[in-house]
Amino acid sequence: KRLLDLLLAVPLFVLVGPLLVALAPLVRRSTGGTAFVRIPVAGVDNRPFRMLRLRTMRAKIRPELHRVPGDLRLTPLGRRLRASLLEIAPELWNVIRGEMSMVGPRPLTLREAAQILPRHRFRLSLPPGFTGLWKVDSRQEIAPLDELELDLQYFRLRSLLLDVAVLLRSLDEILRRPRPH
Repeated sequence: KRLLDLLLAVPLFVLVGPLLVALAPLVRRSTGGTAFVRIPVAGVDNRPFRMLRLRTMRAKIRPELHRVPGDLRLTPLGRRLRASLLEIAPELWNVIRGEMSMVGPRPLTLREAAQILPRHRFRLSLPPGFTGLWKVDSRQEIAPLDELELDLQYFRLRSLLLDVAVLLRSLDEILRRPRPH
């Protein structure tokens, strides 16, 4: 699994890295803050780490892990970064560092991790995923409890073959996304 993570994350990061560097001054100018934000999340065994993302809101607004559809707090550039998924590209660095995996359970904020029920603590035994069943489920909106159940399903069925299937479904969704204007 770690080898698959590195075989995918390193080339993707090398490919998207120059674009992130080119976008950084534009993000700083449009948001009035640093180009990258570090969002505290729970890693394996509930060890916190800072997940990297491109800033999409003004610097005065605290970055959030979860997206709000139609969020009016986004800058115009931030909307485009989210629509193109470039906002999450810096998370590849977290995968390279071993804090995340390409496929795994949905990342949890530290508050969410502190509040999960004992039956869902399994999530803290796996690194959070860049993608996962929670991201490729066919439903548009997934309730938090349903996300937990999808994570439980991933935990029970996890295998290299499942990871490849989730990655292929994720790629399919990316290719089918409407392009930002």
